[in-house]
Amino acid sequence: MCIRDSCNIKNVSFPEIYLESLAWKHWKTKYHAEQAQKVWNRFKSAHPKGYEIGGRNQEWWDTYYASFAETEATIQALNEEADIVAQIVNQLVLEGYFTEEEVALGKVLDKLKTLKIAPNVVSSIEAFRSSKEFDYINAFSNTVKHRSLVRKQWCAQGGEDIEEKEGVRFLDFEYKPRGSQKIKHFPAMWISEVNTSYRNALEKYIKKIGE
Repeated sequence: MCIRDSCNIKNVSFPEIYLESLAWKHWKTKYHAEQAQKVWNRFKSAHPKGYEIGGRNQEWWDTYYASFAETEATIQALNEEADIVAQIVNQLVLEGYFTEEEVALGKVLDKLKTLKIAPNVVSSIEAFRSSKEFDYINAFSNTVKHRSLVRKQWCAQGGEDIEEKEGVRFLDFEYKPRGSQKIKHFPAMWISEVNTSYRNALEKYIKKIGE
């Protein structure tokens, strides 16, 4: 059963504004993820005979930073999708128990569990929040928003039993969630992986919550 059908059954006004916002965030994640790859495609197609990596090649540096900026925008939009999902669940399932300012996905989940309602929604949110993809996106988003940049580098790899690959990677970083004494460590990550497999996995989790 979809969110809209549930609203009709419970005679609850469908939160159209949040749905529009979720659709907009979804479009943004797709757009920025695609742009992160397109800037490199344009650069490489303009230099079919090869190019200098770094150094005084300003065009290369501009492309490098553009791909990083687009990926960071993808991550921020993905993290914001989780906030919008929390608003929708609060309005639909909890019938507006929390004010808009109070809503957070963790708080909504805790309330659903306390009331022992909507078990399918609960299990879907738990799967989403415990996924490695959300863990990384949430930690990255909060790190760059509140503390500092996540370092990045150009990397090329290859060899026996190693996939040949080159591109921009976010380096490893640490994040301490608010209210927690545990520091989490996140390994280096290719931006191409963030923009494809991680983004796709999170979109599937979000879709599952709304089913």
